Amino acid sequence: MTEGVSSMQAMPLLSWQTLPEGVLVDVFLFLSPSQRGVARQVCRRWERASGHPAILTQSVLKLVGSFGDLSLRSLLWNERIKHLHVINVDNSQWSMQLCGLGEGGGHHVRQLVLENCSVTFATFIHIVQVFSSLDLLSLNGCNTLFMTGQLISDKLGTEQNSLLNASAGLRLSEVSLACCRDVTDRGVIPFVTSQTHLQKLNLAHLNQITSKALIAIEQNCRSLNSLVLTKCSSIIGRKTIPNLITLPLTHLNLSECYRIDSVDLSDLCGVPPGLPDLESLEVENFGLISDSFFPKLCQFSPKLKLISLCSVPDISRESMICIFSNLTELRHLKLSWIHSLTDDHLLGIPTGNEASSARWKPRSSGDSKVDGENADMTKKLFCDCDFTLGIAHQKEHSKCPLYTTRNLSLLRKLESLDLSSCSNISDLSLLHAFNLPNLHTLNLSMCIHVTDVSLELICLNCKSLEKLNLGYTAVADSGIKFVSKRLTVLRSLILTNCMAITDAAIGYLEAYAFQLTELDVSLCPNVTQEQINHFQRSVPTVHSIKSRYISSGNFREKY
Repeated sequence: MTEGVSSMQAMPLLSWQTLPEGVLVDVFLFLSPSQRGVARQVCRRWERASGHPAILTQSVLKLVGSFGDLSLRSLLWNERIKHLHVINVDNSQWSMQLCGLGEGGGHHVRQLVLENCSVTFATFIHIVQVFSSLDLLSLNGCNTLFMTGQLISDKLGTEQNSLLNASAGLRLSEVSLACCRDVTDRGVIPFVTSQTHLQKLNLAHLNQITSKALIAIEQNCRSLNSLVLTKCSSIIGRKTIPNLITLPLTHLNLSECYRIDSVDLSDLCGVPPGLPDLESLEVENFGLISDSFFPKLCQFSPKLKLISLCSVPDISRESMICIFSNLTELRHLKLSWIHSLTDDHLLGIPTGNEASSARWKPRSSGDSKVDGENADMTKKLFCDCDFTLGIAHQKEHSKCPLYTTRNLSLLRKLESLDLSSCSNISDLSLLHAFNLPNLHTLNLSMCIHVTDVSLELICLNCKSLEKLNLGYTAVADSGIKFVSKRLTVLRSLILTNCMAITDAAIGYLEAYAFQLTELDVSLCPNVTQEQINHFQRSVPTVHSIKSRYISSGNFREKY
């Protein structure tokens, strides 16, 4: 024993001077180019590590705030860089970096992202000339580029003032102009007329473009498969949205388009052949969607993998049954902030559960047991389950009428489900209609009637969960014990404002959840900072712990 201790004491301690080169290279990979340029000046060994092939072969270069000590000319010598992402760099820095660079100097760069960069029209034309072989161009938030009116003027199509003809052979497949509030039809129409090979177009938050721009997109961009029109409030749906049927769309985002209604959606997705290749549909904050829309959508767009209905004012139980029964390939379902969503919607049948109560009524002796599959859809059914013997036993032997074949469990391939702020969802639906073996992400935040009872069943039926959000729910320490023991691949756990959580729950996570990397216990008054510190020392895999506004053990003892 003494020899083992002495040998351990004789081992040299690792330091920056004795750190293996492979580990040093891994550290350098986490640094930005400007930070790497400073670090390589420390010593010859660090300089040698900064020139390792693993670093030089990086294809993505991201610069935030400034170019630092780096020169754009020197960066362009590295032909392995295919994606250049620049954030918050002003026009003066761009002018200095572009000085002396000729046309085509960045021909190897295929993707250029300028995010919130305050560049002028002349500087931008120089940028396009240098990067002459772009496939992707993103100008998100570059408002100063459009404020002068030059880039959106009537002269856009001429050679001397054209974004498109600034460089010969510019052939873009993906363009994003999100949040460029000064863009109008005069800029979009000539652009899409010339760029007929566009496959992805993002026009989110462009309030000034109208239906004329959308008509131009339909007529010219025949290869377009992704279109984002979030918050384009000036587009009128009639006679424009139905024409999108001619495009091979796989992704369509019409969120917060207040002048597009359910009739326009029905004309788009419900007229043969519809959108047969559509895989993603987002209509958040859309307004009232009629029941006739979903059967047509399921019939003509059977390949849907993502549906986002967040903040839709109302949705019927029949519409949810239609989604469960027909869209078997669905991978992602977002139903957050739908206050009309109840247990009946997830179960597919009317129940005797009151929406405002976390408990359900037991079946009375006068109520007849009715098979859920053949039940009258107007008759309320009651739960007669007895969970005193445990969740697993009840699941195997129960003949409760609420176990039907037209509920949420039909979506066996579902990978992410968002039910946040659906305050009328309770344990009733989660206990009877929650068998999703492929679910990776589950958000139950602000579902105030969810307790430990349903959490135990979730841990049994959804063992692939990697991200779980239980913020603002009624879960307690016993529920966290199930989570820590049974969800063996859980990476992220959010417990914000869970009032019943105590230090015991953190102890369970410390004992069993070795794979956890993110934990949030903010606003949990019964969790102490001392327990969080102990947890952080015991579980080194956790790299993100949020514990704002929690109790201090010393403070509680003192007062």
